[in-house]
Amino acid sequence: MESKEYVSWMDLGVWVALSVPYQLWREAPWLRLVVTDDDEQGPLKAFRLVEEPYVPLIEGAVVQILEGGEPNLLRPPANHLLALRMATVGSLLMSFEGVLPAPPIWCERGIQRRFLLEWWREHGALYAVGSSFSELDVYRPGGIM
Repeated sequence: MESKEYVSWMDLGVWVALSVPYQLWREAPWLRLVVTDDDEQGPLKAFRLVEEPYVPLIEGAVVQILEGGEPNLLRPPANHLLALRMATVGSLLMSFEGVLPAPPIWCERGIQRRFLLEWWREHGALYAVGSSFSELDVYRPGGIM
């Protein structure tokens, strides 16, 4: 049993994943065949183009959630992008369970913040729609949602 001085990766991930209700956006451009004029994968480019104008709203909502508040109501597609970010990062954090030592409880929100903001800016799109994890994995039977 883990001491109350530590928080499990599973608990960190579940809290993040369930903080915002998730629904599959079947019309999401990255779920379609996308042809690009450069070397970037089509789904990644489509995701980044859709997400870009909403990043300040989404990151503001993330900060509100981490500070214990209710995020401002976001309209589509920003609400979907926020929920996908939360589900993706939640799944990633849960995957550390049993692999990495449990972090001290005092850094719980710091870890979540780092992954939801800093890590996401660099790796989020690839992990969410272009690599080993994908939006369809979140919503499939037996997935996390």
